[in-house]
Amino acid sequence: ETREEWIAPDGSRRWITRQVGPLGFPSARDRERWEADGRPDLMPSSPSEDRTRTGFHIGTRKHSYRQLLALPRDPRILYERFHDAAVECQCGNGVDDQTFVVAIELLRTTPLPDDLRAAILRAIALIPGIEQHAERDVLGRPGVSVAYNGSQGRQALIFDPSTYEMLGDRSGAGGTADIESGIVDSMTERP
Repeated sequence: ETREEWIAPDGSRRWITRQVGPLGFPSARDRERWEADGRPDLMPSSPSEDRTRTGFHIGTRKHSYRQLLALPRDPRILYERFHDAAVECQCGNGVDDQTFVVAIELLRTTPLPDDLRAAILRAIALIPGIEQHAERDVLGRPGVSVAYNGSQGRQALIFDPSTYEMLGDRSGAGGTADIESGIVDSMTERP
């Protein structure tokens, strides 16, 4: 599927999801189960649109965009903030697992200035068990991944090796690819 997403400065979000191409299955057994169930529709035939007003979060704490922009650029201080948010969350993952999740959610879901993105990546590097590898995204584009093997399996963010723009992520056998992003004037406009 493809997903287009808009994020406003107040944290409200709008997204549209569309099915692309034929339905694929992770294994032949999965396809057999689907056929045995009578081939039920697994994807909507028309685009679905959703809106939410979630704000921006570091762990369970909600922040304004202005507060995010004011975050320190010192990786050690950011790491401590993400670690504290992971401890406070008590989400059932290990603290290091959750520290990684807190940090990558900011990178994945929030438009941030380059210097803050760089500081967050440097903070992620301080998490015990972080790995860096050459890796391709789900579209086959070569990149550099920042990965963590934790209680939820392997999770990785993949970046373009020359521009450091996020190409997508991988988690288990699945993943996403970021195709285009930019700043626009409305929640319906495209970059």
